[in-house]
Amino acid sequence: FRSTVYFHRIILMRYAVNHAVFQQQPTFCRGVVVAKGVKNAEKNEELEKLLRDKIATMAADEGLVVEHPNLEAWFKAYTKAGFKGGRQKVVPSVTAMFRRIKKGQGDKIPYISNLVAISNLVQLSHLLPGGITDLSKVQDGLELGPATGAETFQALIGSDATPPENGEICLVDGSQVVVCRQWNTKPGSPTGITLDTTDVVLDIDSLGTVAEVKKAVDEAVALLTTYCKSDNLDITTSIITKDSPEFGGGGGGAEVEDEPAEEKKKGPKVTPWDVEGIVDYDKLIKDFGCDAITPDLIERMERLTGKKAHRFLRRGLFFSHRDLKQLLDRYEKGEPFYLYTGRGPSSESMHMGHLVPFMFTQWLQETFNVPCVIQMTDDEKFLFRGNSIEDLERMTKNNAREIIACGFDMDKTFIFSDFKYVGHMYKNIVRIQSCVTANQARGIFGFTMSDNIGKWAFPAVQAAPSFSSSFPHIFDPTKNVFCLIPQAIDQDPYFRMTRDVAPRLGFLKPALIHSKFFPSLLGPKSKMSASNSNSAIFLTDTEKVVKNKVNQHAFSGGGATKEIHERDGGNPDIDVPYQYLKFFLEDDAELKQIHDDYKKGTMMTGEIKKKLIDTVLPILQAHQARRDATTDEIIEQYMSVRPLKF
Repeated sequence: FRSTVYFHRIILMRYAVNHAVFQQQPTFCRGVVVAKGVKNAEKNEELEKLLRDKIATMAADEGLVVEHPNLEAWFKAYTKAGFKGGRQKVVPSVTAMFRRIKKGQGDKIPYISNLVAISNLVQLSHLLPGGITDLSKVQDGLELGPATGAETFQALIGSDATPPENGEICLVDGSQVVVCRQWNTKPGSPTGITLDTTDVVLDIDSLGTVAEVKKAVDEAVALLTTYCKSDNLDITTSIITKDSPEFGGGGGGAEVEDEPAEEKKKGPKVTPWDVEGIVDYDKLIKDFGCDAITPDLIERMERLTGKKAHRFLRRGLFFSHRDLKQLLDRYEKGEPFYLYTGRGPSSESMHMGHLVPFMFTQWLQETFNVPCVIQMTDDEKFLFRGNSIEDLERMTKNNAREIIACGFDMDKTFIFSDFKYVGHMYKNIVRIQSCVTANQARGIFGFTMSDNIGKWAFPAVQAAPSFSSSFPHIFDPTKNVFCLIPQAIDQDPYFRMTRDVAPRLGFLKPALIHSKFFPSLLGPKSKMSASNSNSAIFLTDTEKVVKNKVNQHAFSGGGATKEIHERDGGNPDIDVPYQYLKFFLEDDAELKQIHDDYKKGTMMTGEIKKKLIDTVLPILQAHQARRDATTDEIIEQYMSVRPLKF
């Protein structure tokens, strides 16, 4: 469905309903309202009057009976789900409130806060079960589905801490804390709303139609914007159904539009296969639900390793993460971890942008003295690009040679082709595949019914190396070894999926660290492509070619003439030579001086291009020398299945 009211997108988490729920109740749907920045501290007298009037109206309405069809349908659902206790003990809050109202005790329904009043009002108005959860008490998203036995529970009221029975339908967060047991009837501690609560998720359930849930969702939005409004109120809504079983964290869901369609078209596009437009990285952190890499986190890394942070970290080029703090906690305790990164071999030679994650991963390996696995996703390029297997085998070998030339320690590095190694990971691959429905894959990756089935199956192949048991020749398969994955931010959907399934399989969630995108030589509105050799500096380019590309094709942020440039200065934020220097010039003080001089107009476009050439050529030529020294025999050693030394 679509809403006529537009709000900023604030989906900070995945919210999903497991397919097992729909197997029991195919018509089940859940309306979800995520609200951030709500005002809950001060009691609203008008809202209280609205609630009291609704209670009085329902009490006086003789045609409104406790055995209302909306509520009776739920008791049948609870019985089918195997919940014990019958209609006296397995009772959603809306039924409990309605019973009190019909007994003449509606005045005893307390006014706890504005947020709780809105939840109660919506439930009573539509006679649908619902609830409200404090998002500050939720970790790594929410899923409604059957309990596995790993969950913990603490009742909202009373001391009951009995965990759910295996198979019991519960709402659980990513840390396996139960938010609500028995579908929607037994709230846990995360549903405790206080006057300090500012971020919530409100849900409303139906076994009938999407239309009636939409009405309830629209009413909740109207009440929130009227009675809990603040200057930074953000609301996102969705209806979760069998056909759209999740939203947020890269999922699908029947979301309402968060902005007019014509405005949305102007925004950037970021997927695992395509990046278009100018990316707002702060917004991307918010949209993807990642955490920013802070100066405190960088300082801690320096303190633990005794080494200066890599320039990519110092300059915010690796800018966000998931669970990097937990990884450092484990490292500080002496617990092991390993690195995992990869490359899709789609060209004969990589370009300088491709080097960025490998340069950083090599630095991490050297700094932390840890093993590294590097996946060559030749199968992905066969399925998604249509390259021939023979071409991919050749490109995999060439790209592996260029990766080795980044300086990875052979004793601690395993490079593998999916075509050749996938059998070793296959048990984990099918475990992952069994946890992800086709609807979820479509929601996360945008697959369509015209895509080949290999595309639908591939994400599990990229996810599997996140789990150490995929490498029994390196790690003890009976132990969980923590994994850190350096990657460009566009690959995050793969590993949000991975992190979602990890606890269900008994694996540790991998930690992630994200890089910004490397710009095309031709400017922010262009793409780097092998079909346009002037769009990038390739690792096989000669000195003459590099100079020509930078001088003739690198997009400039300078003035149109010398006079204009000296008067107005240049714009380093869009100047590609300056952006490249941010990646490759080591000296921070010199980089700042270049930035300031160029912006003031005292440094000319020709000078900054010359500085880039002088900076990039030694890096490129040193890499070419190492690549030429990497024989086929050396490649075979890196790619052989063997124990590593660490």
